[in-house]
Amino acid sequence: MLEHQKIFRIFQLLARLRAPLGCKKADIAADFEVSARTVERYLSLLRSIGFHIEFHRGRYRIRSLNETRMQVEDLITFTLEEAQLIKTALENQQVKHPLQQSLLSKLYAMAEMPELTETIFDQSVSNNISLLYHAMKYKVQVVLRNYQSLNSGTVRDRLVEPIRMYRYNRYLAAWEVKDGMIKEFKTERIEKVELTEEPIRYSASYGNYGVDLFGMTGEKSTIAELELSHRAFLLLTEEFPGTEKYLTRTKNQYLLKIPVYKWEGIGRFVLGLPGEITVKGPDALKNYIKNKVGEF
Repeated sequence: MLEHQKIFRIFQLLARLRAPLGCKKADIAADFEVSARTVERYLSLLRSIGFHIEFHRGRYRIRSLNETRMQVEDLITFTLEEAQLIKTALENQQVKHPLQQSLLSKLYAMAEMPELTETIFDQSVSNNISLLYHAMKYKVQVVLRNYQSLNSGTVRDRLVEPIRMYRYNRYLAAWEVKDGMIKEFKTERIEKVELTEEPIRYSASYGNYGVDLFGMTGEKSTIAELELSHRAFLLLTEEFPGTEKYLTRTKNQYLLKIPVYKWEGIGRFVLGLPGEITVKGPDALKNYIKNKVGEF
């Protein structure tokens, strides 16, 4: 993984740990597509630079920064050398420098300010996302330069027709011309997006394609109905923005009626909160949950 991608991933983890209810190690591993051991190394890194990470009811959460490790005045400015290192890192170069730990410590500590954590975003990823939106607006094909695929273990260029972005612009759904099918691409694994002058040609093959709020794709959706506790409601709206409009308040709980394309996405959410959610329908979703529980 490139150096700027590692830094971006740490920021993503910090944002999740700063959420009121924190996050689960298994969820982090699944979203980052890494092992639980790798997540533990990330957590150890944060602890080593002064973050106090709590573990409660299966969830990790940052309570506060250990103030003895770094004073407020240390966070206000960067030295000229550190500023240059930031510039170098954002220019997508691999960096190994004695000042790197000092720089990272300051950046991590700044995560105590939630608004800053939410706005710091790797420059090259941001530029790629802008180009993808441009391609979708003007309906042209793009080349994803040196895309790093975990599934195939390859790094190669991909000629695609972008369809839509989802989950905070972390994922791209696109038609890959070579394989003739819709695929999911993680934006942080794209080294560079290159616009072409070729108009899209295969829209007839994916015209009815959609992405639900749990990140699942398909052409025909089904309404799933869940009854949520207050805790499940908070986690749902925090982790899956946009679900609010599908919720109604009952006397002591919340009712969710939402279109989904596959059971895997919403199923992971249900299985992650045992005792907090009741599946009201359809029967296919109930059976999916029962089968998954039976696998343990």
